[in-house]
Amino acid sequence: MSVEPLRPEDPRRIGPFRLSGYVGKGGYGRVYVGHQQTSARPVAVKLIVVPENADSTWYRRLAHEVEAIRRVGGEFTAGFVAADTDADPPWLATRYVSAPALDKLVQDQGPLSERGGWWLLSSVAEALLHIHTEGLLHRDLKPGNVLMARDGVKVIDFGLSKSIDGPTITNQATWAGTKFFAAPEQMMDIRSATQQSDVYGLAATTVYAVAGHAPYTPATYQYWLHGSMPDLDGVPDGMYELLESCLVGNPTARPTVSEILEVALPRLLDQGVAMFTDTAPPLSPPFLAAIMRHEEAEAVSAGPPPVAGGPPDGKAEAGDGYEGADAALGDLVATSSRSGGAPQGPGGAASQGKPLGGHWAEQWNSAIYKRQDRYDG
Repeated sequence: MSVEPLRPEDPRRIGPFRLSGYVGKGGYGRVYVGHQQTSARPVAVKLIVVPENADSTWYRRLAHEVEAIRRVGGEFTAGFVAADTDADPPWLATRYVSAPALDKLVQDQGPLSERGGWWLLSSVAEALLHIHTEGLLHRDLKPGNVLMARDGVKVIDFGLSKSIDGPTITNQATWAGTKFFAAPEQMMDIRSATQQSDVYGLAATTVYAVAGHAPYTPATYQYWLHGSMPDLDGVPDGMYELLESCLVGNPTARPTVSEILEVALPRLLDQGVAMFTDTAPPLSPPFLAAIMRHEEAEAVSAGPPPVAGGPPDGKAEAGDGYEGADAALGDLVATSSRSGGAPQGPGGAASQGKPLGGHWAEQWNSAIYKRQDRYDG
C-alpha cells in the first residue's frame, strides 16, 4: 500500500478520523489513511459507494457484512477499528497495514522460491479458512490484496466480500473481481461465487508469486473463461499438480481450502519451515530487506510527522535509534551472502532445510521493532 497527498476533492475528515493521505480505490470505494486525535496509529478509512437504488434492505446487508468483517479480526487481515453504516456516505475503518503488496515485491525482487511459495500458499489458505469460518467470501483475492507484513501475510480489501449464506451488497448479475485472478464463474455472475471461487484466486495468486506471471493473459482470455489451459510455466514441479487442480473451470472439482492445507503444511515441514511460530518468514534476504524498507517509508508517509532529529534521508545516524536496525539487517544479508544464499544459524551453520530458529527470529524482530519504535514512542 502506498500513500499519496490528499487531492483538492478529497475530504479532510471522515467520522472521528483526520485524513492525511489518499491510498486509492478499493472494492468499496475510495480509501484514505487517517488518525484519531487520541492515537498516532494510522487507520485505513474506506468511503462506501452507495448505489442509486439503495434501500433499507441494502443498508441491512451492508451492516451485516461489516459485522462479519469485524468478527474476522486482525490476525490474518487488517483489523477492524470502527464503522458507521448509517453515515452519508457510510464508512469503514480498519487498521492500516504498513507492508508491501505481493505484486510489488515480485515485480521488484522476482518470483519466490518453492519454499517461499509453499509458505505463502499455506499462509493465505489459513487466512481464507478463517474468513470462510466467519461466514464471508473474499471474491477478489489477487497479489495486490496480499500484504507481506513483518508478522505474516495479511489479506486485505473485502470490498467485494459477501456473506456465504446471505445476500450481498453487490446484488446485480454482473461480473466483479480482477481479470485473470478471479474465478471464471464470477465472470458470468458475481452471485455464483463460492468458497471454491476463493480457492481459484488463491491458486492464481500463488502462480504469480512463484512464476512471476498470472495464469492467463489477454491473449488467452477465452481459455480463462472456460477454465482451461492455464499458463503454469515457471511453477516449481512440486507445486504444479496442486495449483493446476485449483484452476479448473468446474468449481466443485477444485480442492477445498482444508485439502490444500493438508498438502501444503507437510511440504513446509519437510523443508524445515515451522509454521505458526515466531520465526523469520522463509524468504530470501532481499525480500526481507524490501519489507523492512517499505515499513520504514510507510511509517513516515502514513504516520504523523517524524519527531525532530530523525534522519531526513532515511540513513542511520549515531544515536537516532536506526543504527541497531541497520546492523541487524546487514547481518541478515551478509550472513546469507557468505552461505551462497542459504540462511545461516548460530555459529554460521547453514540452515537450508532446517527449522528457522531463534537466531533468525531475533535478528528479524530486532530490526523491525527498532524501526517501529521510532514512530511508536
